[in-house]
Amino acid sequence: MKISTADLKNILVTGGYINEKDFDEAALNAVDLGKNLEDVLYFRGFISEDAISHQVAQFLKVPYANLDHQQITP
Repeated sequence: MKISTADLKNILVTGGYINEKDFDEAALNAVDLGKNLEDVLYFRGFISEDAISHQVAQFLKVPYANLDHQQITP
């Protein structure tokens, strides 16, 4: 499920992960570069992939599962 930029901003700014000015700048950079906003936030060091995944899962009220170290058979 794709989360809107407004919802992502609300999650991260109210959660104290990033200030509003930095988020807005990252969002503009993402559009200018044709990149995913989450990728820009990771690359610029504002938030880790794990942290954003946890926050979005909580927002969507779904369990979070980290599959980084799991072997998934085809």
